[in-house]
Amino acid sequence: MRRVWVVPGAIGGLTPDEAAEVLAGAFGELFDVTLLPGGAATGPSGVVGEGDVTLRLSPADSPYPPNGRPGSTGGGADSVPPRPVVLPLPSRPPALPEGERPDLVVVAADSFDFLARGGAAVERAARLAEANLAPAVVLAGRVEVSTREMRTFGIESAHVVPASAPARQALRQTAVRIARGWAVGV
Repeated sequence: MRRVWVVPGAIGGLTPDEAAEVLAGAFGELFDVTLLPGGAATGPSGVVGEGDVTLRLSPADSPYPPNGRPGSTGGGADSVPPRPVVLPLPSRPPALPEGERPDLVVVAADSFDFLARGGAAVERAARLAEANLAPAVVLAGRVEVSTREMRTFGIESAHVVPASAPARQALRQTAVRIARGWAVGV
């Protein structure tokens, strides 16, 4: 049977766990569903920010002089202190739940845009999908990312959940429609 992993993520006033239950129920009609534990910031080593490293750059590392102005040689009052730079360097790939790898990873988010990228839950879903060579799908209240951009984030497709109905009902209807489409293609 085809397997779907559901990553908890909040949408339309639903908590991450409530939204995950709705998604699991909708996809569970056609797939074997694994509901991943925890919210967007917790779970099986797929935590966003896990293993991040802070690097301190010294003035000697900079191509610019200490005050930040080309042609100047001194420090003084207008000297710029080194800024910390945080680079996401995962210490290990996300841990996998027991059992088979997924054919699809699904997550809900209030908004999927270029700046916030859907938040930590979407990032976690993308990392888990990448580690398992599976597509990741986002169901969001707003989608403001082009197909090309979302693929650079590790997301295969994103679908808008209409705000015209109550959040639970709208999410369920959209999830059932998306599940049917993926059931044919996966």
